[in-house]
Amino acid sequence: MYTEFNNEFHDGKQHYCKDLHDVPPQGKIIGVIGRYDSKNKHWSSNDGPREIMFLDPLPAACGGKIDKSVNISETNVTDDMMTATHASDYWNYNWVVPLSDTNNFQITREYHGSNSNARKSPGLYFRYFLGTVQNGVIKGLQMDYYGGHTQPDGDWHIHINTSFETGYEDCVIGYAVDGVPIIGGSSNVLDSNGVSLGIASSSWRRRTESEYTDINSKNGNGYFIYDYLFDETIGNLDRFNGGYMVLDGELTYSYFTTSTYPIWPRNLRGKVNNLQYNDTTHDSNAIVCVNIPSILQLNYTSSSLSYITRTQDIIIKSAFVKWCNVLQNNLPIDASNNIISFDIISENSQVLGSAQIIEYNDSGFPKSGELQLNSFYFDNEIDRVVLHEVGHLIGIGPMWVTPGNSANSNISGDLYIGRNATNRYKEYCSLYNIDETYIQGIPIEDLSLIHI
Repeated sequence: MYTEFNNEFHDGKQHYCKDLHDVPPQGKIIGVIGRYDSKNKHWSSNDGPREIMFLDPLPAACGGKIDKSVNISETNVTDDMMTATHASDYWNYNWVVPLSDTNNFQITREYHGSNSNARKSPGLYFRYFLGTVQNGVIKGLQMDYYGGHTQPDGDWHIHINTSFETGYEDCVIGYAVDGVPIIGGSSNVLDSNGVSLGIASSSWRRRTESEYTDINSKNGNGYFIYDYLFDETIGNLDRFNGGYMVLDGELTYSYFTTSTYPIWPRNLRGKVNNLQYNDTTHDSNAIVCVNIPSILQLNYTSSSLSYITRTQDIIIKSAFVKWCNVLQNNLPIDASNNIISFDIISENSQVLGSAQIIEYNDSGFPKSGELQLNSFYFDNEIDRVVLHEVGHLIGIGPMWVTPGNSANSNISGDLYIGRNATNRYKEYCSLYNIDETYIQGIPIEDLSLIHI
């Protein structure tokens, strides 16, 4: 018997199965992750990671849209996608009908023989393995620099182990919700007697063509989680991607991250009786979630801490991280770190937020600035407002009107016509089937730094 917790911090469902690959992988939040590089030690109250992030290995989206007779490849895997954005948690176990006009589906709950397009349990047979659909294979599922993204509800969580492949050998990088430690990549694993088995390696492999025996399944060319099954004759970890290591002097069962499927624990070995999560506390302890690269420095004012929750902190910092990812390899050598003061205003007006550059360095690049958000609109697209305002604080707009700045030569009316930026803008538009033939530049707004 296996108990799957298929709701975020809610009750689970019990399944009787011969093999773990007969049931869907563990969905939703399965634990927390943080960058902690002390070897063979548990986290403690005075020695822990630099931040704590939710771990959710699975994407909501799955394939199964195109006919089963068509082989899945990199050229058509995006066309095969149908999303679970509007489906309840029980979508793993029902018949669904792919909708032809959108990347979505309709849950039917039972098979209707007259509909040949119905798919059985897409969450089991067609759920994507994010490890193979990255690097531009399915652009809509691309993760950010740290291997995660912000959810529609505001939570930032991590999906893939980009940040933990190296540098965290034999270190606890997190804990699953069953209390089992999660260990960084390339770590040494022990058996239950404490004997070394070498570097941790997964015991899951690709199915052969003859092993797709279920009539509802389909060979997904490694893009689907169902393409993999557990084989105890390979690797040295168990079906949960687990083994043993010594932590604080004690032999401890742990989950190990691996470079191949399933990367994280596919399912949880331990039993979870009760989980509670509180996201309503407003205090400085909430500001621990996402670490921002040093290119941009964020300083919360003391008054803003009375408003910001953990979720809002993640949203705000994730917006900063997105800009850092853009600037990482494109920052001029004479541009200094930009220190941004973040404050909250509370007024019943149409002002969502404002930004102002306080100081430029000797080369004309922003050195410090102030960003304000209106608490009246905290629940309405706060991530987009922060992204917009930080863009101004790194110089987009203000630097274009700074006397003597070279950016001025790329302004034509209400367009920014810099070649590299315009080409990237065209690439972005093409993702949404926007005709780029008539795109001459990037539309810009007026010079006001207050936005309605």
